[in-house]
Amino acid sequence: MKKAGDAQNEFFRRIRKKGQEVLQGIDRDTVVIVGRTYNAFDMGMNLEIPSKLATLDMMAIPMDFLPEREIYQDLPEMYWRSGQRIL
Repeated sequence: MKKAGDAQNEFFRRIRKKGQEVLQGIDRDTVVIVGRTYNAFDMGMNLEIPSKLATLDMMAIPMDFLPEREIYQDLPEMYWRSGQRIL
């Protein structure tokens, strides 16, 4: 469990770092893909929206690239963490 937790934390750290790099370098219209992970980030489920946006010269970034902040206090009626992040 510790190895798995460490690996997950390292993944989140790398995602945040990559997100900072991407956000600092935005030089064109950009859309944040927001949604439940299993829908928004699966190319089959999202109908390849990021690729389609790229053909319009728009960049698409996942919501995981945005700086994370704790919002539990702001949305106590939303019990589901992913739902809180989406809202």
